[in-house]
Amino acid sequence: MKSVFVSTGIAVMAAITPLEARAASFRQLYVFGDSLVDAGNIFRASSALSPLGIPQSPPYAQRLSNGPVWVEYLADSFELEPALFADLLLNPLATDVSEGIHFGVGGASTGTDNTVVPNFPLDTGALAQVTAFSSFVNFSGVPPAEDALFVYLAGGNDFAGSEAIPAETDITVPLQNTSTALQTLVGSGAKNILVSGLPDLSLTPRFSGTPEAPTLSSRVIDYNTALSALVEDFVSATPEVNFIDFDLNGELLNAIANPDKFDFANVTDACLTDYSFPVDLDGFTVCDAPDQFLFWDDFHPTTQGHKFVAQAALSQLHERDSDPKAVSIPEPGMVGGMLVLMAAVGGTRLLRR
Repeated sequence: MKSVFVSTGIAVMAAITPLEARAASFRQLYVFGDSLVDAGNIFRASSALSPLGIPQSPPYAQRLSNGPVWVEYLADSFELEPALFADLLLNPLATDVSEGIHFGVGGASTGTDNTVVPNFPLDTGALAQVTAFSSFVNFSGVPPAEDALFVYLAGGNDFAGSEAIPAETDITVPLQNTSTALQTLVGSGAKNILVSGLPDLSLTPRFSGTPEAPTLSSRVIDYNTALSALVEDFVSATPEVNFIDFDLNGELLNAIANPDKFDFANVTDACLTDYSFPVDLDGFTVCDAPDQFLFWDDFHPTTQGHKFVAQAALSQLHERDSDPKAVSIPEPGMVGGMLVLMAAVGGTRLLRR
């Protein structure tokens, strides 16, 4: 069922890709990764399978935060409205993908698994997300715009683990998954790829002060170092692609060291407490001033935390000496029209199951 489900989305994407998109700093935005870039996919998809979506909202905001995540702020700055991949799967004919797609899913590993919902009806890991996008490009013959921005951020769930999926004890597998994902994006026509390192998970309320914190911190640092080297290798091997190595951990450390600079009063504790995931409806407490907290729950930033990450990413993007030309996206043609009918029928059958 997984492969059919993904194929349905691919077919629809190929069929409804528009002729042109509005020009902006970037004309399209494609996002791949985990909860730090999930703009609502896991909530929308899980809501279709059960009365209560994950994460329970409120107190969450249909994301693993109390508001938009940083890639949504990026999209706003470019005046873009990327579609949610979950919406594309659930309601393909009404979903506009002209300005890109948010593929990120909370709980995604760098591979194909999901640590939050391990039995999800389709693969939602970052590599699976990238593979779905690549399949769309290969199947449709419709490349992304040359001035599209691709964002990749995954790996935190590999090292944090869960009850269902144990934590990785070595960086080799996550690094290889990431390398494969980036190579796939390059092969699918991506020209601007922002690759984000991981935040030091040992500084989150979940792990801070715990016995495993030093080891976890060491793994994240090793991974980030290897990731930067990997990006440098891609820069050398593919000079036609504009790679941006984003130091997310550096931004986190800056906020923790200088909270006043970012108007944070608390950079150590969670605003949301006394809950059990997905959330006990009768047992959670929300702090009085969420915007003064760096962390929303014990693992994820507040939307205020995401704002300063977006500002840092924007600053780095604006430092790049690039002026990509706007290009029109070719018409899908008659084959695309046929695919829309096939995908609509296939999608309806899958949802009825």
